[in-house]
Amino acid sequence: MLNIYATTQAVLVVLLIHSRGGSAQNNVCGGPRNNNSDEQVVIKAVADFNGASHRASRSGDLSSNLVLSPLSLAAVLALVSAGAGGKTQTQIQSALRLPQDQCQIRSGFNQLLTQLNKESAVILKVVDAVYVDRSSSVQQSFITVARQYYSAKVAQEDFRTNPSAAIVDINDWVEQATNGTITNLVGPDTVTSDTRLVLVNAIYFKGAWKVPFNPSLTTRDRFYSDNTTFIKVPTMHTIGHFLYSDNKVLQSHILALNYQ
Repeated sequence: MLNIYATTQAVLVVLLIHSRGGSAQNNVCGGPRNNNSDEQVVIKAVADFNGASHRASRSGDLSSNLVLSPLSLAAVLALVSAGAGGKTQTQIQSALRLPQDQCQIRSGFNQLLTQLNKESAVILKVVDAVYVDRSSSVQQSFITVARQYYSAKVAQEDFRTNPSAAIVDINDWVEQATNGTITNLVGPDTVTSDTRLVLVNAIYFKGAWKVPFNPSLTTRDRFYSDNTTFIKVPTMHTIGHFLYSDNKVLQSHILALNYQ
């Protein structure tokens, strides 16, 4: 029976900025705390941000496919907010529907990411990395917050004079984080000598279907990359009862397929 499904996703944000590096505002939080309410606050914020992200994505061109992970964006931008201050920090947290309490944000994301990455019947890895140009200083307090609360990698690269080496480093990290399933995420035109900060989030998932697909029912069917363009790919088929939603707000059809 065909019962193994693996998916990977990497989110890359390249910023052209002039910065003195993260300051990890309000750094004294006493370390991760065991407060379930913090995690629930973050979960609700991510859910609200999820709806807003999908509505925004559906407001543009609907003729092509789109893969979107609001959790990935929220996690990596929440990490950035820890190194921001003043109006910038407030704007990031407001956009993510997060509270203004950095300690609550860090604690909530720490609990959520720890829970997601916990060993279980499925393999799920959610990891973040921040690459900063060497011309910008990165305070140790930000590195501590990144590692302690987000289990994130913080590294400095020579984007100004050697962007090609930075591309190799970033691609190697993504490939390792996704068990070799995503290679060459960053192309030669993505990171240049003008780049000052690169944020990367990678997700790797592998699990067994709760109701396996029968491989004898697999046929080559059309997969549309837009409204008119398609390729023939092996397509699994099954008949059963599944949770389904026709979401008018998101203009989407949602189908739930459970894993073991």
